[in-house]
Amino acid sequence: MPLVKVPEAKFLQKLKRFFLVDMFKGMGLTLKFNVGALTDKDSVAGKGIYTEQYPKVRPDVAPRFHGAPTNRSHRVTMETDAPELLRRCREDGADAVVLVPS
Repeated sequence: MPLVKVPEAKFLQKLKRFFLVDMFKGMGLTLKFNVGALTDKDSVAGKGIYTEQYPKVRPDVAPRFHGAPTNRSHRVTMETDAPELLRRCREDGADAVVLVPS
């Protein structure tokens, strides 16, 4: 198998590699986005960076959220919960429904 000739790096390319120019460009971009998120008060509904304090404070659920426990048997879920959820979604005029197993 013939060897592939790799072009020799120019002096400027070697300097960029030595001083890690690309790495610092990437870190600068990351820092720019993080500082922007810290200073932007409108990033999440006027709160800047927002973290849920879940065990202490329960998050607000959307007014049109419909849910049912899924830790029951498949038969009970299909016979009892599914028709009720379908009725609620039809009343709300939902365009889409997402079902997530737990």
